[in-house]
Amino acid sequence: MEKYLSRLRQQANSVVIMTGIVLYRELLRNKQSEVLRKILDLPDNQLKSALYGLISQVVANPYWFSWSLSDKELRKFFDTNNDVTDAIKIIGIDITVPITVASVAGVLYKVSEKGVKEAPQHISKQFKATITSTVVAQVGSKVGLNEINAKRASAILVIMVSIIACQTHSNSKSAQDELLRRGLLKAGDL
Repeated sequence: MEKYLSRLRQQANSVVIMTGIVLYRELLRNKQSEVLRKILDLPDNQLKSALYGLISQVVANPYWFSWSLSDKELRKFFDTNNDVTDAIKIIGIDITVPITVASVAGVLYKVSEKGVKEAPQHISKQFKATITSTVVAQVGSKVGLNEINAKRASAILVIMVSIIACQTHSNSKSAQDELLRRGLLKAGDL
């Protein structure tokens, strides 16, 4: 949307349109139609398309944009993401190194190319420790899997859970920021 910002500012009803997009999911049907009509009445076809696309995204998956959630939905979204993080810790996987999807992808690529020994040291060390200590590795060993297969099963779990943990952390942070903006953040949320 940033590339359309200057064009949007030139429109007399830009504030009304953007307010309508932000509140779209909470508006009555007739008000939603008004917002769409105002967008369709814009003379700039590219801007019109971008704004229409933004409404489609808000409707298709409101969780992409925490600002589009109602207070109740936002609170539930925040609590759910925190519960997932807690559940991940319960199964014995506690990702302490700051992790991003890009860093997980980079490490996985490096590991697939050259093995775990070539991964960045701090991540490699944590990854090895997590693989050998997870419940999956311990259960695998007890049910008769050899050590290598138990570690492989554990590695797959750790990778999948790491990606889920990264996304839930990102979701939780986004929801927490929005709760703060709305004055709905509780002391226990910090």
